[in-house]
Amino acid sequence: MRVDATGRTQAQLSVPNGSSSLAYEIGSSEVRLLGPLTKPRWAAPTAGVVGIRFRPGAPSPNVGGTPHDLRDAEVPLDLCWGRAGRQLGEELSAATSASAALALLVASLRRRLDCQPPQTRLAADVLEQLQPWRANTIGAVSGALFLSERQLRRRVEAIFGLGPKQLQSLLRFQAFLAFADGTDRLERLARLALSVGYADQSHLTRDSVRFTGMPPGRLMRTLATSCRARHDHTVSYAPLRVRFLQDQGRGARAAFGSTRVAT
Repeated sequence: MRVDATGRTQAQLSVPNGSSSLAYEIGSSEVRLLGPLTKPRWAAPTAGVVGIRFRPGAPSPNVGGTPHDLRDAEVPLDLCWGRAGRQLGEELSAATSASAALALLVASLRRRLDCQPPQTRLAADVLEQLQPWRANTIGAVSGALFLSERQLRRRVEAIFGLGPKQLQSLLRFQAFLAFADGTDRLERLARLALSVGYADQSHLTRDSVRFTGMPPGRLMRTLATSCRARHDHTVSYAPLRVRFLQDQGRGARAAFGSTRVAT
């Protein structure tokens, strides 16, 4: 995240996406661990921010906790890593650029994750079954994974920190954001809502208010001023766009019209 040359503080909106992340504000001496969100988070950093977002269900860098413990939480990394977390903060504070700080953060995390198990097969299967292009009910997901709905909920909460229905709603809303492309035209938002699996526009509006605190049209206008010039969402949204269009085929391409797919 970049801060413009004037140094003006601009509040930034983080929208729930099922992920946890590490974040470091340039010039500070502390890395923070952000757990998966269930509601919007606003922050107003005074300097640029570098960080790493973990795919939903990926092994957490936390020690002695679970994704459920970290839900909606933001804690100093040294509370999880101890002295290693404090040392990383000190090293980052001495970095000469944002790129150097990010390289240090990546290297430290790689060393730590080498000692942890990879993402479980169940996590990957759950994510695939809950994606909006599948349009599955929770009952269908539990059947496909040979689990009862109670077992599915228990295991999904242990891996993701969220229930399966909540995770499915977050993934659908992320698909909407991937294709919205900043438009605040109500007729286009309504078509997009139907295309990514919402029952109607009011269904989208309810999720938008729940996850961002504002209806979709206002959300698009807010992101255009607070986010677009400072963030690059290609790494998050481009794979979603490509996969969605691949799975939905020609009908989806017609529905989304001239939407550009970055690669």
